[in-house]
Amino acid sequence: MKQTNEIIPSVCLSTIFAMSVPFTDGGFQYGRVGNPTRMILEKTLAQLEKAKFCSVFSSGSSAIAMFLLTLHPGDTVLCHTVMYEGTQRLFQNVFNQLDIHCLCVDMKNLKLMESNMKPNVKWIFFESPTNPMLEVLDIRSICRIAHKHNVKVAVDNTLASPAVQKPILCGADVVIESVTKAINGHSDVIGGLVATNNAEISKKITLLQQTIGAILSPFDCFLVLRGLKTLHIRVDAQQKNTLDIVDFLIKHKNIQHINFPGLNSRSEHQLVEKQMQGCGSIVSFHLKRTVNPFTFLKRLRLITIAQSFGGAETIIQQPTRMMNLSLTKNQRRELGIDDWFFRLSIGLENSEDIINDLREALK
Repeated sequence: MKQTNEIIPSVCLSTIFAMSVPFTDGGFQYGRVGNPTRMILEKTLAQLEKAKFCSVFSSGSSAIAMFLLTLHPGDTVLCHTVMYEGTQRLFQNVFNQLDIHCLCVDMKNLKLMESNMKPNVKWIFFESPTNPMLEVLDIRSICRIAHKHNVKVAVDNTLASPAVQKPILCGADVVIESVTKAINGHSDVIGGLVATNNAEISKKITLLQQTIGAILSPFDCFLVLRGLKTLHIRVDAQQKNTLDIVDFLIKHKNIQHINFPGLNSRSEHQLVEKQMQGCGSIVSFHLKRTVNPFTFLKRLRLITIAQSFGGAETIIQQPTRMMNLSLTKNQRRELGIDDWFFRLSIGLENSEDIINDLREALK
């Protein structure tokens, strides 16, 4: 194909590529192993994450699975007590059977975390902010402690997105994201990424990508590249909307409690806040018990009841009914996850329209 000087990368749908001599051209060979559109996306995402290497996968969960497959039987991953329920299912239903285990501790307590650095702990893996409680962990301090013990760190950055924070700049060895969310931002692609500066880790991840084949399709790569062009503009607009909505929720008589990183102003967490350029566009909150949570949902007109987050539309989720939680009832009770608890992903609509919808539903 001749050079066209195109500004927008083409969607290369070919699954096979011609070679003048078998396996000597050094170019593309087979679509599962490599694709021009996927290569452009991976290089773009690596630059965005401040990483040297990046591989994209067919979902965020498959990206986490590929990362965990770099471990060996007998290895333990130290995790935070709160994490995406899909990650918990991966450990409980898949990797425990492979003798790769997850040990959960409260990583807000750095001394407790360090006391659990046993010889079989090879990685620390956590989200920041966490889903759905929106706890912000001190990435820099966790990395410093882990590296002192020759333990590597992987951070799931999905709720923040690289527009808000870049864990690799905070010392993380690996960053994992669901590109389904803010990175693509249009609710029309499911995908994931693993990015790193470590060539050895990248080599293992690439081998798994090529061997297992959980790859992102060329057209989905094209859509993510399109979404990336507006990432920072979208996130900035969503964060402005979010601050307006948080201000409304704080003052409303029917809101019991709000989880939002920007509300955390305690002095001991000043360092944690500095690692984030913004507060994100996800809010979780508890209604007061005097409010019927199901009536509240039924009254919403603009806000969509749906899974996921990070898209252009404002979405609300009731975790107890809409997430296949891998937690026991006691664990959910301890975290405060009940029918009165909701996660709200703020979109690009006019903030007054979103607030009016919430106001009417909360009457």
